[in-house]
Amino acid sequence: MKNSVGRITSDTSRPSHLFRFTLLLGHPKLERKLVRKLDAVVLLLTCELYLFAFLDRSNLGNFSNTRAQLLTVPPYAVAAVAMMIVSYISDRTQSRGLFMASASTIGGLGYLLLLVVQHNQSVRYFSIFLCCTGTYTTIGLTLSWFSHNLGSESKKAAGIPLFMMIGQCGSVLGTHAYPASEGPRYVKGLALCCAFEFLGALVCLVLTISFRLENARRGRVYGRPEEGKVVDTRELADKTPGFRYVP
Repeated sequence: MKNSVGRITSDTSRPSHLFRFTLLLGHPKLERKLVRKLDAVVLLLTCELYLFAFLDRSNLGNFSNTRAQLLTVPPYAVAAVAMMIVSYISDRTQSRGLFMASASTIGGLGYLLLLVVQHNQSVRYFSIFLCCTGTYTTIGLTLSWFSHNLGSESKKAAGIPLFMMIGQCGSVLGTHAYPASEGPRYVKGLALCCAFEFLGALVCLVLTISFRLENARRGRVYGRPEEGKVVDTRELADKTPGFRYVP
């Protein structure tokens, strides 16, 4: 992964792993804000992943199981290609939040189409492409965004499992949002997905703005970091003066 301020050193030596773990949990501002907001994104989107599993037969029409499964292949294929392209561009530009907000908005528009268009199956099938592409692209970028901005290897080792554990709680809601009694329209499940996509986009915008403001503050206080210089994050992780967040 490209780093705009140079390489980050390995933290195989001092300080202790326990100290770094407390560094992750002990700061009242940026670390908790990072965990809260990015976990909010992944919590919303993992919920949508489970809801998305119900769309193939519930919202496209009265198809056989085999045909319904075949119809899910193109949306997943398009989503995979889109995720790789957007991830590459995001890495080259060293920006995550704006791409994630855009992708999540696209997913929200897809769910909105499913809510308002009831009889045009071509439009509804097109909306599945939007839902799948927006959701999976956002999740892929979220994982890289969170891990980079933790700063050091030990904070990543502590933060990533915590991040994934909280995020997977979305499956609890996701597996119960499409009860058979609400078919075939499933308004509640689709409305939840739609709201979560747009809420996720808002959270991404708020977080990227906060990172940009923090980077600007560090630039004023510490000056601009040298290109290609190794940033020693072993002691202070993302609090190191030369470290810059990926916005």
